Amino acid sequence: MIFYKTLATALMASLVIATSASAADATYDIVIVNGRVMDPESGLDAVRNVGLRAGKIAAISTDAMQGSRTLDAKGLVVAPGFIDLHEHGQKPENYQFQAHDGVTTSLELEAGTADVAGWYAEREGKSLINFGVSIGHIPTRMKVMKILAPGCPLAMQLIVRPLTPSWRRSISALKPD
Repeated sequence: MIFYKTLATALMASLVIATSASAADATYDIVIVNGRVMDPESGLDAVRNVGLRAGKIAAISTDAMQGSRTLDAKGLVVAPGFIDLHEHGQKPENYQFQAHDGVTTSLELEAGTADVAGWYAEREGKSLINFGVSIGHIPTRMKVMKILAPGCPLAMQLIVRPLTPSWRRSISALKPD
């Protein structure tokens, strides 16, 4: 939804710009020419030129535009970025690969983590793209049950096993906090 609302807002902004001054008269930081711009919210699916200023879409037009840098996107789709909702490779090198694929936000929403603050602290200042995580049932249960080896078959059995009071006492006896 973020993409659609951003592009629709940009389209409205481009109409305001077009009425006050021709897009050809403006100078942009970056101009992307000949790219296919798609916006399901407005129904736009056409080749357009996109003018960027300060990293934001300033105009979308069929008119020629001038910019400090021009990129020809003929045969390509122009998009502000993609959100990956199911990513397990939450390390700097994985974020680098995702950036090359056009991903701007990577979210770990399936497994999540038991320590949200620690997860964010581990990545702060080390990522090329945006990132996020959810609190996860499995990692939280593993933390409570003091399961240290998440990949072993026994751990997987313990994750689904009912956590009875006697089981909790046996866990506490085996592995102190």
